[in-house]
Formats: sequence, structure tokens, C-alpha cells
Amino acid sequence: MESAVDKFIGAYNRSGVNFIRAAYLAGMTYTQYMRHVKELRDKKVTWIEGLRIKHCEDCGKAYIAYYKGFKCNTCKVLEKYNTENSIPKKIHFAEKHCDYCGKTFIDRTLNQHGRFCSPECSRNFHKKRRLIAKERKANKK
Repeated sequence: MESAVDKFIGAYNRSGVNFIRAAYLAGMTYTQYMRHVKELRDKKVTWIEGLRIKHCEDCGKAYIAYYKGFKCNTCKVLEKYNTENSIPKKIHFAEKHCDYCGKTFIDRTLNQHGRFCSPECSRNFHKKRRLIAKERKANKK
């Protein structure tokens, strides 16, 4: 059996439902329901059956506030995920010499050590290396 808190949160968070229908879904009278809705919108908090219900600042949904935060669990997780994954990795800027053509270039790789000044030099170097490996195999036979 659902508690009055769960019913209120479900009715409040349901979009497209008028207040009379939402009050019915919450199992409250219209005046009780509207009092809680007004408290949520004005004060951002209301109390039902001894539990504190808050209004999320980001998504606007009601949630049971067991902690002092101003966001529901969904928004907190999304914020944490976005901030942890959006931190740029350390970029190394170093002056290096290309292993293929010998030209000096500035290395801007992420947490790696660049060896070539361009993708063409990298392709040519590895192509040449494969040819040398094939020649060695042919000479051994």
C-alpha cells in the first residue's frame, strides 16, 4: 500500500493532470493538496506525515528530502556525472623531433608521447617498418 507521501509525490510530478485529479490521486482533499503545492512553490518545502518534501531546483519535481541538498537524486547524479567526465585531461605541450622526417614540432597529445609531426609521417614510418620486416622474413627463408 502506498503512503500519502508517495501518492502526493506521484501526483505532483505527473504532468498534464489538473489539480482536482492530482488531489484525488494523492488521496487528499483539494484544499489539502493545494496547501502542499503552494508551500512547495513558495517555500520550496512542505511536510507530509513527518517527512520533508522538497522541490528540485533543476527539474522542478518533488522528492523526499533525507539530506540537506536542493536537488533530487536524479539531478545530483547527472550533475556529478557531467562534472567528472567534463574535466579536461592534462595536455602536454613539448617541442619534439619527428621520428620520420626529423622536423621539429610541438606535441599536443593527451597523456601520450607523440612521435610524428603529422599523420602522413606516421603512416609512412609504419609502412616503411612493415616493408623492412617483410624483407627480413624473406632473407631468413
